Amino acid sequence: MNELVRWKGKNDAASRIEQAMQLVRVKPGLTRHEAELVQEARHLPLARDAALVKGVADLLRVCAVHDRPWAARYVVGAGGVFRYADSIAITETLFRRQYAGGKRLVVPSSSIGEETCAWCGVSRLGAVYCPACKSFVCYGRTVVREFRCRPSCGNAGMLQPTDVTHEGIVPEIGP
Repeated sequence: MNELVRWKGKNDAASRIEQAMQLVRVKPGLTRHEAELVQEARHLPLARDAALVKGVADLLRVCAVHDRPWAARYVVGAGGVFRYADSIAITETLFRRQYAGGKRLVVPSSSIGEETCAWCGVSRLGAVYCPACKSFVCYGRTVVREFRCRPSCGNAGMLQPTDVTHEGIVPEIGP
C-alpha cells in the first residue's frame, strides 16, 4: 500500500468530513449506560457552599468524533479562579465512583480555557454547546466555522457566540 491515494469526492467540507468519518469507522452513539450517565449529571444538586469549590471541577463534554463522554478538569487556584488542568475519558465505572454523588457548580465563562478532547485529541477554546442534544461537544468535527455535532445527534450549523452556563461537577476523589 505504498501508493498515493487520490481524494475522490465532493469538494465541500461536509462531504470531506463524512468520507473521513467512514474511513475511521467511528463507533456511532453513546452506549445506553453512557447516555444515562450524562442525563444523571444534569440532575445533581447545585453546590451553593463556597467551601465545596476548593479543589477541582470537572466539566462534562462529549467527543464529536467518537461520540464518547469525557471531562475537562479545572483546578481552582488563587482567588477562586478556575484554570484548565487536564482531560479525562469517562467510563461508567469512573462516573459511578467520582460523579454519582457529586455536586454541580457553575464555572465562569471567563475561566474556560483551551481544552483537549480526551478521545480525539482536538484542542480548542472550550467546547461547543449543541442546543439539539443539550451537550457540550468538542470541535472534532468542526471545519472553520461549520459545526457538526456527534453522530448520535446529527445537528449541524454555523458557530455563533452564545451565552451559556458552564456547570461542572465536584468529583468525590478518595477511597
